[in-house]
Amino acid sequence: MTISLAASVKSAAKLAAPVVLSRLSVLMIVTVDFIMTGQLTGAVPHLDSSLELAALGLGAAMQGTLLVIGIRFLQGTMVLASQAYGAGDLALCGAVWRQSFIHASILSIILFVLCQFGTSFFLLVGFDADLADGGGRVMETFAWGVPAFYFYVIATQVLESLKRPLYGMVAVMIANVVNIGANWVLIPGNLGFPAMGAEGATLATSLIRIGVAIGIIACLMLQADAAQLGVRRLGPMDWALARKLRALGWPIAAAAFMENSATALLAMLAGYLSAAALGGYQVAMNVTTLGMMIAIALSAATTVQTGSAVGRQDQAGIAIAGWTGVGLGSLTLGVFAAIMMLLPETVAGLYTSDQAVRAITALCLIIAGPALVAGGLQSIIGGALRGLGDVWIPAYLN
Repeated sequence: MTISLAASVKSAAKLAAPVVLSRLSVLMIVTVDFIMTGQLTGAVPHLDSSLELAALGLGAAMQGTLLVIGIRFLQGTMVLASQAYGAGDLALCGAVWRQSFIHASILSIILFVLCQFGTSFFLLVGFDADLADGGGRVMETFAWGVPAFYFYVIATQVLESLKRPLYGMVAVMIANVVNIGANWVLIPGNLGFPAMGAEGATLATSLIRIGVAIGIIACLMLQADAAQLGVRRLGPMDWALARKLRALGWPIAAAAFMENSATALLAMLAGYLSAAALGGYQVAMNVTTLGMMIAIALSAATTVQTGSAVGRQDQAGIAIAGWTGVGLGSLTLGVFAAIMMLLPETVAGLYTSDQAVRAITALCLIIAGPALVAGGLQSIIGGALRGLGDVWIPAYLN
């Protein structure tokens, strides 16, 4: 049965609102890392706040690029789980979780190893030794939280596919509160701890990611229909389902690689100019990514809505779900971009008191506003296509 446009908007908003808060809260952990690193290190005599912010930006850009490629590879989890839920097949939803867990584990090992070579890579491409060392240590510290973050992602995707998004939202909102306290201790060195600067911020984030992953997996395991879902057992390897996950994941990951490697390359080019240029660029990208989290959340909601319509073989519902996402995205992203463009100095001042960094950040925010709207709508339409199982056209366009 086809649902009306009004019902689609209501359903998408109901699903998207906690998903938006969840995605924003995930990024807010990193955002708080940037803000507190920029503000707190200035009060520590032996820490250069500009260098610490640049090191955090460089390490986060490279590690984040690798991390996002893996996340996108795992997005087949949401596609297959939402389609299974639309078809009323809870057992298949659980099977998707089990196969995704195996893939997430393998990706974690690969990314953990790559992050150990950050300093060597930054030196190889010509960065100053202090910046290369700082960025490399940030990558190494981030690596410890990578497996937990991937497990959080796939567990949250399964719960969202079941239209139970509140668990992921609550877990990561609690994590944000804990992160502020952990940063206060580790970045400037309070309560007897040494001042760790950017490395302290990433250590806090990695530890918190581990805690969040344990919590969200426990939520999935304790669902009332966990037995029907089959999420508590390991089960045999389903090679056919694993191939479906990879068939959906590879093109999504390829598109993410093209997009995020370009962003990481720009961060590296900024780093060649100066530490202030890199810090300013990365702050602006962090603000832009906050806006993109709205788009990514709406994209996830659109994937679930579209996938559910596919599962119940509702052609009209597919179109309604897609255009609902586009409409909601145009409204919310337009407001966010307007704030970036009209109040750039105010936004930049939230991150750092360094005048050179603030000036570069403000200019980048003005330029990035229109791109946010275009990129966000691209993400939402891509979500609709993923719900249909069509993942190659976005990859080719990227």
